[in-house]
Amino acid sequence: MAGLRQQVASLRFAGDVRDAAARNLERDRTRRQCVVAKKRGCLEMGYLESNLIAGENIIYRAKLHWIVFSWPVIFMVLGLWALANSPDSVGVMFMLVIVTAIPAYVGYTTSEFGLTNRRILVKVGLVRRRTLELLLTKVEGIAVDQGVLGRILGYGTVVVGGTGGTKEVFHRIAAPFELRRAIQERVTAVQEAR
Repeated sequence: MAGLRQQVASLRFAGDVRDAAARNLERDRTRRQCVVAKKRGCLEMGYLESNLIAGENIIYRAKLHWIVFSWPVIFMVLGLWALANSPDSVGVMFMLVIVTAIPAYVGYTTSEFGLTNRRILVKVGLVRRRTLELLLTKVEGIAVDQGVLGRILGYGTVVVGGTGGTKEVFHRIAAPFELRRAIQERVTAVQEAR
């Protein structure tokens, strides 16, 4: 009887080892793909890829809308107008362009919004980071707020509601209704699979 228990225990241990090895191989494969992508000049690996768990894949990606660059563009137009009318104020205007363009660019390039087959993953910011990793089974609702300009240009605010009343708000998301639809379809699929 003791020999049978040892065989069962060793089989369980072997299964655990195989599972761990499979997870490690998957993680290593993902890292190798990302290293190759970086060597090719394609910066594919970001927060989303580096935080995937075994068996998880990205289904949908969203990004910030180009409207985040509206103030730098407005200041640039004013700077060009100032250049034509009073060259003395050009320096101030172009300084405003730089001061507003750098944070807009950093925010645009460092914000990642993704839907996987198991979670919603969001990362916003470079130095001061804000992240959200919400299991699809914990999503209670998704709201989209879109003003007149957002409706015309195709951006809006997405509010993700989780269990316990937590609400995460993300502003100026491009194609917010597509993101909402993708999340709703995946949440429905997860709930039906239960």
